[in-house]
Parts: sequence; C-alpha cells; structure tokens
Amino acid sequence: MTDNSGKDEGNWFSALIARLKTIKEWDKKTWAYVGVFMAIVLVTLYLYVHIAFIDPEFLFSIVVKFVKWVLDFPVDWVIPIIFVLFMGVQGLLMPIPSEIVLLMSGAMWGIVGGSIAGMFGSMFAAILCYWLAAKGGGPIVEKAVGKENLEAIDVYLQKSGAPVVFALRAFPLMTFDLVSYVSGLIKLDFWKYVLANLLGCITRVLFWAWLGNKLVYDTTLIYELIANPESPCYDPSIPLGLTGPDLLTQLSDECIESYISLKAGNFNIWIVILVVVTLAFLGLYNYLLIPYLRKNREKELASLSEEERKELLAAEKEVEKEAESEKKKKKKPEEES
Repeated sequence: MTDNSGKDEGNWFSALIARLKTIKEWDKKTWAYVGVFMAIVLVTLYLYVHIAFIDPEFLFSIVVKFVKWVLDFPVDWVIPIIFVLFMGVQGLLMPIPSEIVLLMSGAMWGIVGGSIAGMFGSMFAAILCYWLAAKGGGPIVEKAVGKENLEAIDVYLQKSGAPVVFALRAFPLMTFDLVSYVSGLIKLDFWKYVLANLLGCITRVLFWAWLGNKLVYDTTLIYELIANPESPCYDPSIPLGLTGPDLLTQLSDECIESYISLKAGNFNIWIVILVVVTLAFLGLYNYLLIPYLRKNREKELASLSEEERKELLAAEKEVEKEAESEKKKKKKPEEES
C-alpha cells in the first residue's frame, strides 16, 4: 500500500476534498456507511438542540428509564449477551464509538459488572476485527478505515507488536478498531494479540464503567430524597448502603421522575464536557498523530529486519491484489451489460 497522497499528506482539508471528488465511484456499501454515520451526527445534533432549548431532562430521562428497563428485564442473561454481540457488530460495521457502549455498561451493571461485560464485549470485537482482516478482508478493512490510516501504524505494529497493542488498548480515548485490523493484516501472533488486548482492556473498561456509573447515579442525592418526608421518594423501608443499579430498582416511577428533574442539569454538563474532550482528542489523533506517523513511516520501515520488512510489504501487496480483483469482478458485469 504505497502512499499516493502527495501534496494532500498532512492537509486534512485537501484530503477531504479529494475524497469528495470520488463520490461518483462510491458503491452501495460506502453510501450505506456514510448514511448511517450522517444519521448518527444528525441525531446527536438534534439531541443537543432539544436538551439545550426545549427539554433539559430529555436525554437523561431516556438513559435512566432505559437502564431501569434493563434492570427489570425478566430474564437476567439475555441483555448481557445482546450487549456483547452488539459490541462485536459495532466494531465491524457501525460508526458508533465503543466508548458510548462501555459508558452504558457502567450504568446498567455498576462498576464491577459493567467492567466484566465491557471486557467480554471488547475482546469479542477485537477478535472479530482481527479475524476479518486476517482471513482476506483487506479491501473491506482498507475501505472502512482508510489506506493512509492503515499505513500509519502497520510498520509500528510490525516492529513492536504486542506492547503497542497493549499501550493503545489501555488508553481510554484511543480508537482501537484500526489497531485490531492492522494486527490481523500483518498476521501478528494471535495469542500475543489476545493477551495484550486482555491486559490493556482492564484500565479501559474500568474507566468507562466508572464514568457511566458516576454520570447516572448520585447516591447521596437519592438517599436525601428517600429520607425527606415531603419528597415523592420518601420510603423508610429502603435499606442503607445500596449503590447504583441496586438502588435504582428500589425507586418508584414518581421518585425516578423527581430524581431526573434534579440530576439532569449536572448530567448534561458532564456529557458536553465529555464530548468536547473526546472530539478534541480525535482531532489530535487524526490530524496530528496519524500524519506524523505516516511522515516517519519510511524511517521506521528501514529499522525493521529484512524478514519483517518483506512480511509487511507482502501483506500490503496482498491487500492491493485483493482490492484490484474486486474491482475487476465489478467491472465484468458492467461490460457484459
């Protein structure tokens, strides 16, 4: 995969214009992917406008009531299985950050339970992404994450392997699907990849489960409402010492509405801060880190051993061959018609 970006390298605006110029060549899958992404952006914008100008309790109310529905679901094991499967699908197909899903795990099952569910889901997604790339999914991966992004880190993974996977996995804000795909493309040792993922996941899932739990639950406020005879939450029978999900299941619908009205403002502020920080980091990642890695790629490539360099270049050529083969298959029906 030779970088032909030329003048566009490091210039995100020029790169964006260049991609838009190829819009006529987009296939149905590309349009579907872009459509889903734009739908998510529009829904996100609508939510912010709605909570800012119409109903400040709207988003927090949806989150709390959804969590309550999950906790009250009659079959305990169904939702966790759906959660793990969704994380796998999210990693393969959906432009939905896994961080959003991990946040919800902490709200639904607390810090410990959410971390365990997040660990299973993250590992499932990581193995699926690796498997797709390793089993001939190079062209699909290249189209999903971009040739330039793949080239930015393939040489670093080839050189350092599992330690790079561990470091990137452990950092909570790092977009990780790219690393999983490249690990599969260069055939990084599977069990080393799995172990590095498993160890790196610990800090990642703990952070997001803790944050999700913290955003949704204010135990001190809830117990103040429960102890207040004038509050709709007043209920001396609720035992002390309950936290998070266990406490939420004890509350009446009227009490939950009261809690939502008091907590929503704080929740909205933290969500805005979280989104701004995440977008800022993604901006640094896409427009500073990735261009820097691409720029230094040749230097790092030269530092590889001859055998490692051959393996990496062979994997890249294989992806290019598969991509070219796919194009020819698509052209044949068009020429026959």
